[in-house]
Amino acid sequence: MDTIQIQAYSAKDEVSLISMTTRVEAYKVLMSLPRANMLVAKYNDKTVGYASYSENVSKAFVYVYVHPACYHMHIGNLLYQAIENRCRQKGVKQVYACARKESFIDDEHFDYTFEYVRMEYQKPQKNSFACSMPERAAIRKYRDDDFEGCNHILSSIGYRQNADNYYSFVQTDGGYQQCKDDFFVLDLDETVTGCGRIRDNRIDLVAVDPAKTGCGCGRALLAYMTRQILKKGHSRAFLWCEATNERVRTFYEKNGYRPCYVACWPVKQL
Repeated sequence: MDTIQIQAYSAKDEVSLISMTTRVEAYKVLMSLPRANMLVAKYNDKTVGYASYSENVSKAFVYVYVHPACYHMHIGNLLYQAIENRCRQKGVKQVYACARKESFIDDEHFDYTFEYVRMEYQKPQKNSFACSMPERAAIRKYRDDDFEGCNHILSSIGYRQNADNYYSFVQTDGGYQQCKDDFFVLDLDETVTGCGRIRDNRIDLVAVDPAKTGCGCGRALLAYMTRQILKKGHSRAFLWCEATNERVRTFYEKNGYRPCYVACWPVKQL
């Protein structure tokens, strides 16, 4: 009998996830999704979809992908419902659907839409980043012994997942492994004070210890990651920001980022 099963991700699913992801942009997203929060949909033992989510304070941002040949089977709805149940158990209050067009999740699942602004980097005046690094500060790639320091920062600003969930996955001769090359740490007085991540030409995370805000650490980290993106040959860098968060928008604008367009993400109140 033909059956659809929703189950937790395991390492043996990795190759099948890669092979069933047909679009380049969807593949890039897959490489950045936290595996600890991932569910996989299987039809007759064949992988046909997946879903994962990241948490920030009481919010969860959900990404669902279904193979185009299976759009008609309502797999997106099944995956979303399973993720929603997990979020309820963890005390999440709001769920944002970030990729509905690739999942065919029905509108009836959501209560309203929320606006996020895509902001792109536009090179400001020469030497605008020259004084962005605070004294006694240094930015480097993440090391294993940074785990506790980064987790302290993430939990302090309301993120529930830990630093491991922010790694991307890269292909190697032996399969796929976590990549720390795009995860950065800012040390101030030899103490982990900030961390951030880039994904291709997107800045995915900028986090600073709340006790150290105002000393230029966030600006330094943002500038450093922007430069890393441009050094890789990308013509622009971008990030997402809540449309209603004027303080954060102003911070990005002061550092060379400009609003590009607004995306409306469906939201469900739990």
